[in-house]
Amino acid sequence: MTGLDAERLVSLSVDGRRGSGYLLTPELVLTAGHCVGPKGSAVTARAYTRHEGSYDLSEERHTFRVAVRGDEEPDYALLESTADDPFRTARDGPSGEVRLGRLIGEGAIAAQALGFPRSGVEQAGARRLVNPEDVRGRVLPLTGSRREVRRLNLQIRTGSSPLARGASLWSGMSGAALFNEDHLIGVITEDRATIEGRLIALPVSTVFGDDGSAEANAFCWRPAAGRHPSNASRWTPSGRVTRS
Repeated sequence: MTGLDAERLVSLSVDGRRGSGYLLTPELVLTAGHCVGPKGSAVTARAYTRHEGSYDLSEERHTFRVAVRGDEEPDYALLESTADDPFRTARDGPSGEVRLGRLIGEGAIAAQALGFPRSGVEQAGARRLVNPEDVRGRVLPLTGSRREVRRLNLQIRTGSSPLARGASLWSGMSGAALFNEDHLIGVITEDRATIEGRLIALPVSTVFGDDGSAEANAFCWRPAAGRHPSNASRWTPSGRVTRS
């Protein structure tokens, strides 16, 4: 079991648009639905890997396809690789379970997300560098709870990106995984431009588990994928996250 793992972070690109994603398994990425195209379409992914004692965004590009995609509500997508273990994570990458969590109670909890917002893009000569942003803050369970599909409001304490020419510098952060300690609790879907330092996430409990998507559950549990509940405890959404 592990918490947020930087080596599971991936940068996604589709037709010039960028987004973030998180490797649930070596061949499966969770992201926001609006970051990708329709079901069956291709997505280019690059991994964030260790390099010479630090981390760097790999120049290797691999193709994933949209296997499951929610509607606008809920805004999520599952991407499946067209090759086995494209980033070689099963051999020399991250290990351990990705444990899902569901928020209970009304108290604020500490949370962390790692993604590739527009504010992290810079030009270095001929190279275009895409830097990650390590976002820390607190999830406010009572804020914005009355919506058709529940959202998690993350109030950031590590800085906020201002608007630039009408577009948020948080653009590209969508699809990032949101963690509370060792539980994956959500996926970033939007920023709230009218409230400084606020990111919005879709709870993973609306994707997986008893209250989740039938299509997402069926896809992940299908025996052909080797992720049947009998041999894939990493997918058991039994975690419960209480207030810290």
